[in-house]
Amino acid sequence: MKSMPSKGEIFEHWKTWLDKNGFDWGEPTCWACRYGFNGKYDITDFYSSDETIKKHWNKSSLQRCHIIPKSLGGNNHPENLFLMCKECHDLAPNTSFKDVFMRWAEKQNYFERIMKRNKKLFEVYGIELNDENCGKMNSFILTEKFRDWFRDNSGLHWNQQGLGNKLTPSTFVGLIVKYFEEYDTPHHKR
Repeated sequence: MKSMPSKGEIFEHWKTWLDKNGFDWGEPTCWACRYGFNGKYDITDFYSSDETIKKHWNKSSLQRCHIIPKSLGGNNHPENLFLMCKECHDLAPNTSFKDVFMRWAEKQNYFERIMKRNKKLFEVYGIELNDENCGKMNSFILTEKFRDWFRDNSGLHWNQQGLGNKLTPSTFVGLIVKYFEEYDTPHHKR
């Protein structure tokens, strides 16, 4: 059985597909939901070599997911492996049909998943998750300006069950709403 190829080798195989689907080679992101790790693995040099690009993909915390699981006859060849975040890997369909997997992957969206998961919290703050509001929030939520502001205004909470520190969903949603209402309005001076 062929050993598992590196993430860089998988990336190399899928470059044409990534181009066709609007992915930036210099920003290792989940190929399903497009979660991008807040720039942690991004390449900043526009003229990076192929080897440098592959090294960044190798360093990323993306997981190698079988399109057709080995238990259903899948193999470890790059054409049967897809780079995804942990959450997408756990949610991916396990079938012997590549088209089922690909159709599922192409419809994933990290931002929409978070919004749906936290719909009730947005309602607490009086925000309706309609297309217009989601579009406005989506336009700033992944920007560096918002990430910096968010980092300066949020903290981790020690889990009362002894499971470590984490960012609570209410912190995440509360700060998105605060930014949305006060800092991302047309009358606000940036």
